[in-house]
Order: sequence, then structure tokens, then C-alpha cells
Amino acid sequence: MNNWKRIVVCQNMSILDAMKIIDSAGTQFVMVLGEDDTLEGVVTDGDVRRGILRDLPLSSPVKIIMNTQPRCLPNDISRTEISEFLHKNRISHVPLIDKDRRVTGVVSYDERVGITGHSSTAVLMVGGLGSRLGELTSNCPKPMLPIGGKPVLQILVENLKEHGFTDFVFCVNYRAEMIQAHFGDGSAMGIRVRYVEEPKRMGTAGALGLIPEDVSSPLLVMNGDIVTKVNFAKLMEFHSESQALATMAVRKYDFQIPFGVVKTEEGRITGIDEKPVHSFMVSAGIYVVEKESIKLIPENEFFDMPHFFESMMKDNKLTQAFPIHEYWLDIGREDDLIRAQREFSEDG
Repeated sequence: MNNWKRIVVCQNMSILDAMKIIDSAGTQFVMVLGEDDTLEGVVTDGDVRRGILRDLPLSSPVKIIMNTQPRCLPNDISRTEISEFLHKNRISHVPLIDKDRRVTGVVSYDERVGITGHSSTAVLMVGGLGSRLGELTSNCPKPMLPIGGKPVLQILVENLKEHGFTDFVFCVNYRAEMIQAHFGDGSAMGIRVRYVEEPKRMGTAGALGLIPEDVSSPLLVMNGDIVTKVNFAKLMEFHSESQALATMAVRKYDFQIPFGVVKTEEGRITGIDEKPVHSFMVSAGIYVVEKESIKLIPENEFFDMPHFFESMMKDNKLTQAFPIHEYWLDIGREDDLIRAQREFSEDG
């Protein structure tokens, strides 16, 4: 990375400004440097998202979330050693430093190792009935509804391909023939598509028990009716860093009570909170799971993702939340479909 100084920040820069640099630079971290370019720490996209989970204000300085013992490599390391290090640690960028911890560069897959993409499989759940959309899905599966001239599922697949995914499994049920006719084996799009036909409605996790044994771990699993600009490469790296058995993408949902909430104590009014807003983290329908977790899914039963995560937690397995701040929209309701069509029209 020749222009590595564009991802350099100081300890007092705000988390929000660091986040903007991470997004614009296309890297997954920024370096916090001191005098003479000495490495004081790094702030990754994952560090930012963990800060969001801690409810830290984005105006806070990056020094409170930075990793002061980041992974880095000596600047005289060989190409082969770099390749092995990046593969072993499942990371895409790492600083190069000299004996005095001065940064001399940043190495990445693209520039020094020549590796692009990754081997993970994307499993897309596209068998739902879409009953909330009424007549719109009477003859068309929800993932094939058009937005900006393309089916929602095609937009999702193209986005995933841009983030390195080339192996896909579609879990189909309702109107499966329409999806299969459109995508075929995926070769026309430069990808591989295989199909798992659910013998019955099996829920958002039940169909995982039917996927081919040769899929690569970890698996990206998501609903096929989501329009989003989530950086899936960052999600995969976050999952790897956390060493979790499964990761769930979550988003903030605000709910406003439409009345004044009255606080009382023994019948006496002690306060009134006018139309308070409560915030929750809710599932975004996007997950990363290790293949070994699939053994927790019961055979031939309806099994949803919440039950899947609950079974892992009951088994004391580590599960992790990945907060998303990027654009996200579920087209499950007609109003949301119209909104997505309008927003894509405005973008185009």
C-alpha cells in the first residue's frame, strides 16, 4: 500500500472521523502513530463496532478503543512469510515496522501476496412465501421482486461477489423454479450456484442441515430479501477476530412510546417522560457460522436462527454481535419495497 499515510490518525481523533477514513480508504483499520511515525496502536472496523456495542459516543477519541498491541510484521519479511501470516490470521492488511517500531508501510493481499477474495460460502435463504406482500408474491418469490430493474436477489449476489464471494448455496422452496431459471449454475455471473430444496418450510436455520458437505467454513448465512450496503468482508474479518462459533449482524432499532410516561411512587407522580424513545439491537438477518455448529440443528425440523443461537448459548459456545451502521432494508412489507425502489431510482 504505497499511500499508507492516508490511514494515519492521532490518538485524539474522534471515532466518527476514524470510521470515515476506514470506509473511504477501503482498508479495515487505521494506524495511530506518534512521533517519528512510531506505531502506538491500530483501530480496526471491528474496534469501532465493538465501541458502538458499548454505547460509546462517536465523538469519543480513538485512543479509548485502539488496540495498543496490534499484529504487525518486520519490514524485511519475505513475500512467502507475509502470505502465510495473512492466511493464518485471516486478515487483509497489516503494518510493516522497523526495529524502532516506526511504520514503513502496509502490506495487503492485493499488493504483495496476490490473493483476492476468500473461500467462504454464502448460503442465501430464499424459500419464504412473502405473504405480507400479498398479490405481489402470488406468482413471484419475494427475492425475485425487481428493484432498479433487477431482482433483489441479483443485487445481493452482485454485492457479495464484489466482496469476494464466488460460491453460493440457495435454499429454495416457494417458486424455486423461477430462481433456478434466472441464475442457473451461476456461470453466467462468474460464480457457482448450488440449490438445496427444502422438503417443507424449515425456518431460517433448519435448511443449514441440508447444505453440501464440501462448503467452506465459516459460512455467511443471510435472508435473500435484504437490500444492504454492509461490507461483508469486514463482517467476515470481525467474526474471525472474535473467534466466535457464530456471529449475528445487528442494527439499532428505536421505538418511541406515543404517550407521556408517568412515573409514580406510592401513587404520587414523581416525573413525566414525554414520548420517550427506547433503543434496542435487533437481528439484521445476516449471520456467520462455523460449520461445526450445524450439528446443533435438529434433523428435519423447523428451526429458526433465534433458536439456533439460543442452542449455542445454552451449550456455552461463544456467539458475537456485529453492529451495522450501513444502509439496510428488509423488503418484507410493501411500503419497504416501494421505498427501496424509490431509493435505487434516486441513486441511479
